Amino acid sequence: MKSLKQETSLLCGEVVHSFTMELSSMHKKTAFICAAWNSSQGIMDAVKMHYEALVDYMHFQDVGSILATGCGTPSMTLRSPFMEKAYQLGKSIQ
Repeated sequence: MKSLKQETSLLCGEVVHSFTMELSSMHKKTAFICAAWNSSQGIMDAVKMHYEALVDYMHFQDVGSILATGCGTPSMTLRSPFMEKAYQLGKSIQ
């Protein structure tokens, strides 16, 4: 006999699987915007790789990404070139 914890875990797994299958069949478009305080390219490479794996797994269409480094505060972000890049990315999505 399964415990309540095992039953709950199985049920949650089935719900997540069903949701994932339904969502991936919709072939959604995605854009990725990530802001970071520091300028570490290694961190951004890892984050981007994770995003790309998720896009591939979910059968989404990647329409672009912004990896905004040096954006530790709102004022730093506003002064960065990434605001314009994000605006242009948004305009390009149809």
